[in-house]
Amino acid sequence: MVLAVVDIAAKAFAGRYVKIVFNDTGPFGAGMNTLSGVIGILVIAAAAAAYRAAREPGLKNALVLIIAGGSTNLLERLARGGVTDFISVPGTGSFNLADIYLAAGIAYLAFQLYKKK
Repeated sequence: MVLAVVDIAAKAFAGRYVKIVFNDTGPFGAGMNTLSGVIGILVIAAAAAAYRAAREPGLKNALVLIIAGGSTNLLERLARGGVTDFISVPGTGSFNLADIYLAAGIAYLAFQLYKKK
């Protein structure tokens, strides 16, 4: 919940100082439709179930990042029809904190799973 509030507050704050982009095309420009929304909900539900079953703190932390990023972006897409992006790195497009949460969570999850082997 705290991560979602930070994402929302950052968007409100950033709008005063940097160019913001309203992204209504879906993740990675792939298009947003009912199927991608359902997939998003299923991924968040699977991550929540995995969180409840996880014993290791590292796995739980990775899953929290995935749940926070996914649910924040999904809720904004449902409420506004898209997400507000305000971070721009040349060659990568624009993104927001929820996207960073997702990417960091997925990378950390991969690391945690690899470490277990």
